[in-house]
Amino acid sequence: MIKQILQDYGHNKRVLEAKKQMLEQLKDKRNNANRDVGISSHDYERLPSNNMNKPNSLVEHIAIKYLDLELSLEKQIYELEYEILYVDTMLTELNEVWYNIVIYKFVEELTWEQVAYKLNLSISACRYQFQMALTLLEEQNFSTSLAVDAHILASKN
Repeated sequence: MIKQILQDYGHNKRVLEAKKQMLEQLKDKRNNANRDVGISSHDYERLPSNNMNKPNSLVEHIAIKYLDLELSLEKQIYELEYEILYVDTMLTELNEVWYNIVIYKFVEELTWEQVAYKLNLSISACRYQFQMALTLLEEQNFSTSLAVDAHILASKN
């Protein structure tokens, strides 16, 4: 289970950066007055003017779709940040060598040979240290999940 969490951690960090870049591009596009569709930021943020609160033009429809996409990305980013925080909190329990092994293997996606070279250890020593790190993380998994939940709740208040 911990191994899958670590694999997801590396993937989530990469996805998070891509989603943040996409959101930044969308916001830049929204704030740019020279868009291809020919609407300014003021028009983009304006609410529909008819009584039924439905877009009455293609421009309003496009603007609303862009805002929906931004909101969806912000929600996805928040969820990814939560998952990453969970693993980051777990990783604080590791010593420097164990931490580096986990980061090199799952975030940077290095091979065991590359990890061993970077840490100046043998491949078998890296694998052994990794197994020790996994054992510690499995022991700490439950208490960390409670700590992260408490941290998230405290940050909301």
